[in-house]
Amino acid sequence: SVVATALSKRRKRIHLDRYAVVAALRDLAADFFFRAAEVVINLPSQIVLFRTFHLAPSFFKGKNLQKDITAFLQRQNLPFKLEDCYWNSFITGTDLNLVAAKKDAVDRHIASVEGAGFRVSGVCVSLIALYNVLIHTYPERFKDRFSLLHIKTASSDLVIYDSGRLWTYPLGAGSRNLHETREAIAEFGAQVQRVFSAHYLQNPPAQGS
Repeated sequence: SVVATALSKRRKRIHLDRYAVVAALRDLAADFFFRAAEVVINLPSQIVLFRTFHLAPSFFKGKNLQKDITAFLQRQNLPFKLEDCYWNSFITGTDLNLVAAKKDAVDRHIASVEGAGFRVSGVCVSLIALYNVLIHTYPERFKDRFSLLHIKTASSDLVIYDSGRLWTYPLGAGSRNLHETREAIAEFGAQVQRVFSAHYLQNPPAQGS
């Protein structure tokens, strides 16, 4: 299915003005409201690289921070070259967070949506969008530890957040798998547990959390 939402900001709060759930893009194109608007599309987590680098505080005090960030990322052992990607970074505390996706994969998604008659003005990662909604709605959670499990039809996404640090993990099973057998449900739970175990082996919780 395809889900579309129209959001607006009024008095520092985000409001849901309109939404639609349809079977295919061509059905959404029949809705003039959405077809006439510029849209931002979600990218599936499976095509997105999210990586966090813990750096010394002095790194962020350079005169040309963006140039330093680019040079640092180019020296890392990434699975692809930055010049082949659309990418962006954001800073949480002393962590540098990279979000990147291959240009050809992103362009295919944009072409599919624009081919149905829409105007795409930007892209975002669904997991980051969910995190933004939670933190914007509950800013008091910014210093907490929590996780978000987003179960989709054919796959799922897991967000782990720990006091200003953020990680995302794609999972290879979705709701349709969970309807098959009890064993499938047990395997899904085991997969989530393996991700948590591997994550906390590499990223122990902060002291006192």
